[in-house]
This record gives sequence, C-alpha cells and structure tokens, in this order.
Amino acid sequence: MTYREFVNTVNGFQKYEDIKSREQWSMTRKMMYASVAPYADENFKETDFFKFPGEEEMLKKIAEKQLLVDLERERISKEFFAKYDAKKAAMGKA
Repeated sequence: MTYREFVNTVNGFQKYEDIKSREQWSMTRKMMYASVAPYADENFKETDFFKFPGEEEMLKKIAEKQLLVDLERERISKEFFAKYDAKKAAMGKA
C-alpha cells in the first residue's frame, strides 16, 4: 500500500466513523425529543436539545435551496396561468 492509499484509507475510515457517530447522536436526540415532546410547549423543536457542528449552516443551505425551488414553481405557475388566461380571452373574443 502506498502512502497515498494509506492516507485515503485512514480518511475514509474517519469519515465513516464520524457519520456513524452523528447517526447515533441523532437517534439519541430523537429519543430525547420523543420522550419530552408530550410535556413541552408546541414551539419546542428537536434541535432545542443540542445542535451538531455545522447543522445551522446546513439548515440555511436547505432553506435557500427550498426558496429557489419555490420561486421556480411560482414562475412556472404564473407562466402557465398567463397562457391559460390569454387562451381563454382569445376564445371569448371569437
């Protein structure tokens, strides 16, 4: 095994362990939330227990992507109904 292969293997194993650890912590957080949620107020969220490193950034990126998707859907919808209204108006004048 070359040094580069060794480093890639170590890095890959570390990423695997990080993902596995995050998954276990995520399940712990979900269990904590499930056990406390019936007694908490309605604004209580799963992330109120603890946040993972980088989770805030990730949620912002997801929100930005969702906003772009929503804006694209709105554009498509407006375009469709503009064509529909134009067609309907043309039929009414004939």
